[in-house]
Amino acid sequence: MLGRPENGLLRSIKQHNSDLNVLCDWIEASVVFENDHLSKSDVTTALQQFQIYEKQGFATEIVDVAWSVIASRMKYLNAPLGIQVSGNRITRSATWDTFPAYGFCLALACAQFYPSWVKQWGAATVRGELFEELAQESFSTTLSGWKVRRVGWSPGNPTKLCAAIDSIISDLNEVEGSELKLHIDEHANELGLDLLAYYSYGDAHASLPVLLVQCASGDNWKSKRHTPDLGLWRTIVSFNSCPVRGFAIPFAYADSQELRKHTRSINGVFVDRIRLLGAFHRTSTNVSAALDGKLVGWVTGIIGTVPKDK
Repeated sequence: MLGRPENGLLRSIKQHNSDLNVLCDWIEASVVFENDHLSKSDVTTALQQFQIYEKQGFATEIVDVAWSVIASRMKYLNAPLGIQVSGNRITRSATWDTFPAYGFCLALACAQFYPSWVKQWGAATVRGELFEELAQESFSTTLSGWKVRRVGWSPGNPTKLCAAIDSIISDLNEVEGSELKLHIDEHANELGLDLLAYYSYGDAHASLPVLLVQCASGDNWKSKRHTPDLGLWRTIVSFNSCPVRGFAIPFAYADSQELRKHTRSINGVFVDRIRLLGAFHRTSTNVSAALDGKLVGWVTGIIGTVPKDK
């Protein structure tokens, strides 16, 4: 298996103190990046060796829950990499580079419990830009007929917002807001707007369905849940209809109620790792060849140093 998570797995004697999200992602990543099969006993033995649990039976309780969560994820994603979850065993028949978008998102998820590994990754802007590209393709696949354009500034997309705002307003058949010049100058990158998704009816009228999307690929995503600020954007663009906030992350939550609690403040469309990747495997649509190659290159560059069990 992969090495012990640096955080998230806490000693549990009479109650389960570990983070179920970490346990699920650690098991899932171990199958994807290290082992082509794992059993429940493999995981419970590791938890005992890490001195997280003393009694195998108690450890098995939380492993059973994690097994159920992972089985549900694999069913939704239509068995990515040929991953099959049985009562006591998880098996994989293909390597991560046959679906690099999955490996990429899972690596970003591992960053939450392997912070020392992240220090070897290089510039955060690179993975942030790749995640925006992946989210753009995912939204384009899910929202058939919609137009999805990247707005967020990055080295690979260096257009500042001041140079893009006129075309954004034109695309939406809208008019300039009263405070556009107040908020958009040569220093404004994207004001929290990474992707603009909208449906055009092909006429010259306003009142289009519009999503203003934030793509948050780091473990600080919770601090970005209020972005993009819709109130601010309504002063920049005089929307004839109200836009909706969209929010995309490469992480997944094991507990639906915990997910609901953390995403309530988004007050819009929320896309986690499972929804993001499901756009491809549930519709038998592939990530573009260009992005596929970029993701393979990035994951290959960092996966050799992922912590492993000694």
